[in-house]
Amino acid sequence: METTSQNQTAVAPNTPPKDIVLWVGADWADQKHCLVTCLPDGSQSQLHWVDQKPQHLDDFFLGLRQKYPNGRIAVVLEQSRGALLYALLKYSFLRLYPVNPRCLADFRDAMTASGAKGDPADADLLCEMGCKHSKYLRELELNDPATRQLVLLTEHRRGIVDEQTALSNQLTSALKCYYPLALELFTDDIVAPIALAFLR
Repeated sequence: METTSQNQTAVAPNTPPKDIVLWVGADWADQKHCLVTCLPDGSQSQLHWVDQKPQHLDDFFLGLRQKYPNGRIAVVLEQSRGALLYALLKYSFLRLYPVNPRCLADFRDAMTASGAKGDPADADLLCEMGCKHSKYLRELELNDPATRQLVLLTEHRRGIVDEQTALSNQLTSALKCYYPLALELFTDDIVAPIALAFLR
């Protein structure tokens, strides 16, 4: 580790990976993902819009793999957790570089006069961070297939729990309007088997 003259720890640059054949800047969205691709030298930049659907993500990234069958494809994205990141874990040919949102905001302020946020601009900045400043990025280390599978299963379980919570909240809201007595009877857990049997 290098240190500054004020005895503060400085981040040592990483060795830029040499097997990357394409950089992808991915800006996540609920409906559509904005993705910008470019070669390692920054040339041939292209903008892509991909629907937030597993099949469309498959088509996009497997299409990139067919076009670039050798080496690895690197994806820089503005998050350390989330639907897009977990969706990309299954592709062994990808290198993933999650970027802290504050880091992207600072980079945006430095590179643009207005500092305005927008999907195409952010995806382009993320792609530029990868192809020009990759030595300062930290790759998500999940090369072990068992680790990747565990992360995917954990995220799947989290999604099921979130869905159950949302449905429980909907049921509680409906009962407040139509059958509040049920909430008094089953205050501890309205989705317990005995409560659901009673409601049925």
